[in-house]
Amino acid sequence: MELDELRLIAAAKAGNKHAYRQLLKRHQAAVFHAAYLHTGSAPQAQTVTLQAFVQGWEALLRKPPTAPFAEWVLSLATLDARAAPRTGAQRPEAPDLSAAVLAAIDDRPRRRRRPAVASVVAVAAIVGIGVMLVVPGALHGATAGHALPGARPQTLTPLARAERFPLGRRIPLFEARHAAAFTALMPPTPGGAYLGRDVPGGRVSVIAGRMLITEFRGAVLPYILSLIGPGAHAKLTWVNGRLGVYGSSVRAQAPGDVLTWLQGSLTLRIEGADTLEQALALARTLR
Repeated sequence: MELDELRLIAAAKAGNKHAYRQLLKRHQAAVFHAAYLHTGSAPQAQTVTLQAFVQGWEALLRKPPTAPFAEWVLSLATLDARAAPRTGAQRPEAPDLSAAVLAAIDDRPRRRRRPAVASVVAVAAIVGIGVMLVVPGALHGATAGHALPGARPQTLTPLARAERFPLGRRIPLFEARHAAAFTALMPPTPGGAYLGRDVPGGRVSVIAGRMLITEFRGAVLPYILSLIGPGAHAKLTWVNGRLGVYGSSVRAQAPGDVLTWLQGSLTLRIEGADTLEQALALARTLR
């Protein structure tokens, strides 16, 4: 999916109906034509499309983060298995259903479900290892790029951060690449390395100037994307050709943004950069 599409989905999940309308306009023709090929009836396909997008608004919080939007919406539709599919018929022009869908969802407010136990455990695990986390509502103060109450704005050096937030055992630089159960990516001139054993497979943290690189095995980014909500201070971006998130860390004691992305089987995190461009420049050097 395109970055702009992911931003629209995140905004719609947060309750932005204008963003959902843009998604609807992008994909209603594809959903309508797929429904028509299945039902063989333009009026029936229109009804199916309308109902699918209304259900999509209500179910959006449960959408798998990486599922293509049009396919996911169509999967919500109730299609008659007895209908005769149209394979060679000329497809009718798709109607604009955006006004009808918005009118329908205005009458059916979406309810936010309580998080499942598995989700709560996932949050605890993510926060416990210091991974950047963007959440709606309750953590807005911690994710909006402002200091936590009572904390004085300051910039911690990687060494001071390592002392304040234990990163594990300091290890020789020549051991860092293969110290954990994966091959760690290294910057050109690392200034120190730490090995933590608090996550399966281990966690490697490497100092690069005033920045700190943390890496571990596992893919948590899709879950992080699913948590982006109202007031979130986060920006979706590309990191070495892969999807990443740049936003504030709930673990930090001072303002600061964190870049998190997936590279192969690893989740990587860079904190301490003054700007997104500075973090991306460091990410490009990792080998």
